[in-house]
Amino acid sequence: MKHDLLRLAATLQDLTDEILGILLLDSEAWKEGLLPSLLDAYEEAQRELRVLVHDDAEVALPGPENEKARATIQRALLGELPVDLMLSEGHGRESFEFSDSEVEAVAQDFLSWYSHYDYARAKLGGASLVLAAGALPEEASGFVGEILECYAFQRYVAVYALARVAMEATLRAVYVREGLANPDSDASRRVRERIESSADLDKGKRKGLLSRSAYARRSGSELSDLTLDDFSPRLFQMIQRLCFLDAYAAATVASGFSGREPLLGVLERIRQRGNSILHGNRTADRESARAMMRDLIRALHVVHEVSARDAR
Repeated sequence: MKHDLLRLAATLQDLTDEILGILLLDSEAWKEGLLPSLLDAYEEAQRELRVLVHDDAEVALPGPENEKARATIQRALLGELPVDLMLSEGHGRESFEFSDSEVEAVAQDFLSWYSHYDYARAKLGGASLVLAAGALPEEASGFVGEILECYAFQRYVAVYALARVAMEATLRAVYVREGLANPDSDASRRVRERIESSADLDKGKRKGLLSRSAYARRSGSELSDLTLDDFSPRLFQMIQRLCFLDAYAAATVASGFSGREPLLGVLERIRQRGNSILHGNRTADRESARAMMRDLIRALHVVHEVSARDAR
């Protein structure tokens, strides 16, 4: 592939120089029909490049000697070479399209390992999780659709990552609605008091759940001046603080055939699994991705129910 990439980079750069030269300096060449033929060649090189790399998320072209070629390939794939910009602005041409045969060749490659039956089975299996859970928070609805699509197309790492994002987006919205973003609210005061008095937390963990106010930082005072006033709490802090509120502390999530487990434990499991994927410490497969989806959807359903009940 390296040889082909270098060849295409040189071709695209040469054609770019020729096309720009004609546009800027030589109006006669336009009249003689040279420009259309150069644009045809340019579009053919662009199509060849995309077909070459279509199945590779990462393409290596290392070495300082290839710096110019790398820049050309990168800009070409992003549609940012000068000729691409010219075509997008409608200089007498439409942006290039792939032929039916080129599309069919890539489609056959896709169908060699995947089929519409695989997609349908995965979608039906994922949809059953959503339907079984019931209502989900508004903040999560868009993410859940994306997660189901990733699961259907066997992008299991993406399922993990998006599940964590969906949970954080939801909990941040709930955190604000419950008043915990306001350090002077009754909810913040109750949570702070419970964290300080909790027998299950040592001093270090209590400090981890509270943030030191500006006054406390200046005065050097200890735990009594720690508050919930951090501008953007970490996901860990939001989970723990929410679950110091009575309604969330008492909430449980369906587990197994007839069991229940605390909401706090499920939220923490989702957070930790998501972190392990993001940090490269975990692999993902079909079963683990489905378990991640199941935990997420059930937990968010419970969060929705508790939040809606509190709002009433």
